[in-house]
Amino acid sequence: MTSNEFSGSIGGYIGLPRRDGRPWHPGAVACDLGRHALELILLHRGVQRLHVPRYTCDVLAPVFQRRGVELVPYRVDVKLDPVLHDVRSSRTGAVLYTNYFGLKADTVLGLADKVPHLIVDNAMDFYGPVPEGADAFVSCRKFFGVPDGSYAISAATRDVVLDPAPSFGRLDHLLMALDGGIEAGFERYQQHERELARAPLKGMSRMTSILMAQVDHEQVMSTRRSNRDRLHAALAATNLLPIDPAAAQVPMVYPYHTADKGLRARLQAARIYVPRYWPGVLEPLTSDDGGRPFQEDVLYLPVDQRYGPAHMDRIIEVVLDGR
Repeated sequence: MTSNEFSGSIGGYIGLPRRDGRPWHPGAVACDLGRHALELILLHRGVQRLHVPRYTCDVLAPVFQRRGVELVPYRVDVKLDPVLHDVRSSRTGAVLYTNYFGLKADTVLGLADKVPHLIVDNAMDFYGPVPEGADAFVSCRKFFGVPDGSYAISAATRDVVLDPAPSFGRLDHLLMALDGGIEAGFERYQQHERELARAPLKGMSRMTSILMAQVDHEQVMSTRRSNRDRLHAALAATNLLPIDPAAAQVPMVYPYHTADKGLRARLQAARIYVPRYWPGVLEPLTSDDGGRPFQEDVLYLPVDQRYGPAHMDRIIEVVLDGR
């Protein structure tokens, strides 16, 4: 090897490991954020008109504005299936559909045969299906403890190369949680989220690339399924969800719909924290929009790879305590 073949530094202090693990989505473009992965797809597909569900997180709104995309909102029914009308076949038109909580894989596969250009929002289903000919994007942060990360899965973006987002300053909330628990880093996490809202389109940070290379995907999938199944065995009889809450191939959370209005407070008092999806949506949901109960009433119980049977039993105890 000549001196011209390697220009990096040698020696000094030892930095983070740089293991080259095989990505779960080979051929995808590694972006910093899911919204930026979607933006990349819209840009390289030349999408000008997009059918989009009203029950969609409003963090995507700036993407549509920057790309000058004409939005055609549609509602979803009580089972989160799309209610679509006048889907025109056009080279510059597309339909965005969210694989809600990973429960709608069958709907995704069915839609691919009916619409001219489908973009699947798999941010809630890292391991979810991408039908042939469709585009999709996934989020790393919803499934793994990383500061950023997403993948744009599209033939149109395959050759795109992005400069990586900075790693420095994005890990604070994760390190604080490591030392003092989730509560210790929560305020910094919220600040991190606000900072990401202003971030420009970039590639996945080098730190996230390193962390993603360490993921044991088989262990992640197995643990999430086992935790979901344990909750479902105990809670299915009282779950009012109109769709099968155990339908996800690999669950992000366990959606639990209950008339128990005091449950969220009981869970929080027991230091069991459940998120809201989403406080802000693209358009206000009306009474006939099936997404409204999922925004207001459904509780999303954690099942991720940090936890095991004892944690699930603690959740079950608190949930059933009010009955």
